[in-house]
Amino acid sequence: MASSAAASAAIIVRTRRLLGLTSPSRVAILVAALFGLASFVRDAILLWRFGFYTFPDTQGYLKGDAFRSRPYPVMAWLTNAIHHPENLVWLQLVMGAVATATLVWVVWRSSRKLAAAIGTLFILDIGWATNNRQLLSEGAFVSFSVLTLAVFGYQYEKRRQLRPLALVLAGCLFAWTCTIRPSNVYLLIPIAGAYLVFTRSWSKTAWLSAGMTVLLLASAWLTLVQAGRFRVGGPTGYFVSFPLFSYQVFSPANGAASVQIDNALRACDPDPGYSKISIATSNQYLWGEYFGCLHNEQGWSDDRIDQTFTAAYVEAIRAHPQEWLRSWGGWFVIGLGYPPQEVLNYTYKALIHGSYMRELWQRINPNPNGDAGLYRAMSSQGSLSWEYVLAVAIVWLAILGLIIFRTAGTVRVLALGAVVFVVYTCATVPAGHVFLPRYVEVLSPMHALLAVVLLMIAGEFLYRLRYRRT
Repeated sequence: MASSAAASAAIIVRTRRLLGLTSPSRVAILVAALFGLASFVRDAILLWRFGFYTFPDTQGYLKGDAFRSRPYPVMAWLTNAIHHPENLVWLQLVMGAVATATLVWVVWRSSRKLAAAIGTLFILDIGWATNNRQLLSEGAFVSFSVLTLAVFGYQYEKRRQLRPLALVLAGCLFAWTCTIRPSNVYLLIPIAGAYLVFTRSWSKTAWLSAGMTVLLLASAWLTLVQAGRFRVGGPTGYFVSFPLFSYQVFSPANGAASVQIDNALRACDPDPGYSKISIATSNQYLWGEYFGCLHNEQGWSDDRIDQTFTAAYVEAIRAHPQEWLRSWGGWFVIGLGYPPQEVLNYTYKALIHGSYMRELWQRINPNPNGDAGLYRAMSSQGSLSWEYVLAVAIVWLAILGLIIFRTAGTVRVLALGAVVFVVYTCATVPAGHVFLPRYVEVLSPMHALLAVVLLMIAGEFLYRLRYRRT
């Protein structure tokens, strides 16, 4: 037994020497590179087999319309995607591979098994692979979010040796990532706060914030040059108009801005059909009718639409706080419960039988029939069950508790970062847009990381339980 173990160790040592891997850091680099390469090969095969995808919004991103924040149009400009869109797709594939390799490398330094498991799930993440082959910002959003989390975890490890340049570059990366979707820009505040906590240094936090500020100012100036607007993100009013109408909180009685919108829309159509707007039909009414009416027939500028709808949204929240909070809260919970609920749907279909369990599941689960069920879940009657809300809350509180009390070091920081990212995204999407699966499906790498951490905790618990018994 001892001789075989010694022989195995000798083989490992010789293999490392043959490959030039004489230190754990080189092993980590090799393993990370292999996972990154596997991710790239997966995406390249899918691209060769199925091609890439375009959408109605694609042209606006490639041209860099004033509606879009700068990161993705900059990527399109660097790759000349307006004439050769496949270049941008290949860049997205490379960024996905780099993000995968970087996070695996960072985690490997703390837990090899955890790193290997995360890398494996990343390779199996077909959702991420699909996003990488879409000419939309989702692919870049996923990859840069994973890369940001990896840098965050690495700098936590090196918090005592951090140099100003490293902090400035990290700040630029964080600001770039958080402005791919402008609603994420407020994530920069808790990121800076986390650096202040774990570095215990105002100067280091200031260097990080300087990097964020530089990138935000550069993005705003670039928007001014390209689109004539000095701002980081697109016009807010176009996005908050979706919850304004689909949550059924719009009324001319809300205030002056609401009166202006109502009068203008009724000039185009005496019956604008406010009561018919839902999450599923909001795009049809807003982009198909309302914005065209205001812009083409009433002569409203983009700035006027932006400012008036933003003011009307604030008026609606003040006039109907309970209705808005119920709708926002419901979609927030649905967003948090979306991934595990999809897994449970498959589990239910495969394992659960019997009329009682079937009726109970369909009563609790807001999505027994796919995405259409989700759109119906937050109807005007508020059909989201309290059992489902309670179940989602308990699950996430349990996840948070396990991470805080059963993990440590870099693993804890990465897991908590993933939790914050998921919760923030699920909270901001229904506040400023509508619920769409694409907005939460991009969180799959964060969910994969959390799933692996939870499995690690469960494995350690079972091992200790067995060890005590023996």
